[in-house]
Amino acid sequence: MNHVRFRLTREALTLSQGELAEALGVSKRVLARWEGGQESVPEARLEQLEKLAEEFHGAINRRADTLLALIEERKMDYVIMPVYMSDAEYRAVDWPGGDIWPTAKMMRQMIYRIVAAVEAKTAAEILLIPFDLENYQDWLAESGEADNTQNRSVWAAMQA
Repeated sequence: MNHVRFRLTREALTLSQGELAEALGVSKRVLARWEGGQESVPEARLEQLEKLAEEFHGAINRRADTLLALIEERKMDYVIMPVYMSDAEYRAVDWPGGDIWPTAKMMRQMIYRIVAAVEAKTAAEILLIPFDLENYQDWLAESGEADNTQNRSVWAAMQA
């Protein structure tokens, strides 16, 4: 992978130089030199970026396929999805296995691509609800429920 492809891969992941530098554990200045072709990208960092890109694109395909199967199986007319509008809210919730993307922006890009794939293959409507951490935490406290992906979807359905 040359420096041009490195940059295109970063941009396809919707990450800024600073965001990718943080994810790779390097400074933004070093990453800028790699992208500018002033320095070669170390093989270990190329592997990290390639792994992140593979996981991201694989997750899009798996999640789109899962959602399509669920829509068909349950004959759903619509699906409600919470959308994280800020990194703070995105990082504040409990994720199964602790697996999250570096930014909420990446998650929104994933949702956009999943929605496009699903809408191209089904008539089901996808309702996107902006996640509101404070409102959600109030609902958790009032309901006595625990934070998990299912309860975030329940909360989002109540907002629709």
